[in-house]
Amino acid sequence: LFFCCLLFSPLHLLAADTGGLISALTSQLGVSQEQASGGIGALLGSAQSSMGDDKYGNLLSMVPSLTGLASDAGGSSSSSGLLGAAGSMLGGAGGSMDQAAQLMETFNGLGLDSDMLGKFTQIALDYVKGEGGVQAMELLQGALQF
Repeated sequence: LFFCCLLFSPLHLLAADTGGLISALTSQLGVSQEQASGGIGALLGSAQSSMGDDKYGNLLSMVPSLTGLASDAGGSSSSSGLLGAAGSMLGGAGGSMDQAAQLMETFNGLGLDSDMLGKFTQIALDYVKGEGGVQAMELLQGALQF
């Protein structure tokens, strides 16, 4: 019974859906699952806003596990309101400085220090490069210029 519970735990499903990105963030940065999910969800929301739907769709086709990650991050029970607010703020971003300021506000709301934005971004870029190649990484990197 214990094994069955582990097999179907939300933690296990989250890790499976994200292909290891949440695990990489939690192990390398020492952040909680909620912080990892919320932070990467905010980064993806910002990227989608910067890229537009067509380019973001291309990124998701190159790295399909990001689709599950964006869904899981947005559905997190304790951070869904925060991420919803971040998503609406990011939709109206006027430039890269606004983008960075809004991401920092979201990160601060998750209890993450200002230096975590760069660390999250680098881990996300490394992950995307490993899963989807250099072209996918460059697409994401171009959207996260701040």
